[in-house]
Amino acid sequence: MSEQRGERDQSGADVDPKAVFGLHAFAYALGAGLLVLVDLAFTEGWWFFWPVMAWGLVVLVHYLYLKSVHVDSRWVEERADRVLDKAYDLGHIEDIRQRYKDKNQAARNDRRVED
Repeated sequence: MSEQRGERDQSGADVDPKAVFGLHAFAYALGAGLLVLVDLAFTEGWWFFWPVMAWGLVVLVHYLYLKSVHVDSRWVEERADRVLDKAYDLGHIEDIRQRYKDKNQAARNDRRVED
């Protein structure tokens, strides 16, 4: 591997966090399934339970970290819409939004007049 490629990987430029999580989740599903099959086929008891649960917790933490660090604009819009839908005083929020639009429109008109 070239040094330039390694530097890009270390900086995170070539790494898609969602793809890494997808790979982690796939590896978990495959590994957990393999552990269950080995346990059921060759041993008596349920020893696979604890490794699968521990690994599952690691995957859960990975997911929560991914969701907390990588916020996209689609999520922000959905969250803002949910907050607006649950607002008790939606008329007040619409009034603020309208005053903001009116203020911006007035500022644009003032700039046109000055030009």
